[in-house]
Amino acid sequence: MMKKIRVWEGRKGWKHNKYTKTLTFTGEQIGFWSDGHPAFHNRGTAFWVYRTKKGEIIIHKVHWSKWTTEDDEGAFFKFANLDEAATKFHRVLQNARVI
Repeated sequence: MMKKIRVWEGRKGWKHNKYTKTLTFTGEQIGFWSDGHPAFHNRGTAFWVYRTKKGEIIIHKVHWSKWTTEDDEGAFFKFANLDEAATKFHRVLQNARVI
């Protein structure tokens, strides 16, 4: 189901809450993968994979931490299609079961 989605880039936490850039688009989440889980790990990297209404692929990458003294760091990547996204994020797309 298509809906408005906003991804962010920058740092977020108790020390900083400053986004250097945001991107809002209409699309749907088509995958998710993280190398850690907050119930079992202190830190990790999570990847959300979206398809926009226009068919573009957006990957939102967040390095997260459970520790309040450490900021989360986010970045997003925009690709024309899934093949282009796979050139940089092939393993992530596999783990997220998108490809």
